[in-house]
Amino acid sequence: MMKYVALAAASLMIFSLLSYTFYSDVRALERIKVEIKDVTIRQILPDMVLGISLQFINEAGREIRNMGGDIDVYILDEWVGKLNFSGLNIDGHSYQEIEIPLTLYYEHLTKSIVQAINEMNFNLSIKGIIKGKVLFGLVDYKVPVMAKWE
Repeated sequence: MMKYVALAAASLMIFSLLSYTFYSDVRALERIKVEIKDVTIRQILPDMVLGISLQFINEAGREIRNMGGDIDVYILDEWVGKLNFSGLNIDGHSYQEIEIPLTLYYEHLTKSIVQAINEMNFNLSIKGIIKGKVLFGLVDYKVPVMAKWE
């Protein structure tokens, strides 16, 4: 009988630890804030390349490891491309800033978008998914993100 009680107690402790770890990891990912810090023109010809600086702010006390994402980019509310990143690590109560290049092919852009970018008179928004590993890196968890730069 004592063996069963000890086994039940050990199982309950393990389940509690796993539940706490999962909840803490998920909560940290859900609290991530994404800001567009800057947009620069890196290249104009033969295609336009924008440098998009994103800042990921981890307000939770838990470290986020191996975060990645797939983010759609819109200029003047028109889809212009996709940003991808991976392998981002952010300590608890800190932030990480990365710059991701986005190549814009002129044949896919309207003349008004090209002119607005050249004059640096446009708004840029992002919408997408970031994902991170939770529960000791065993499970992927995805969170939607949005941000705007003007």
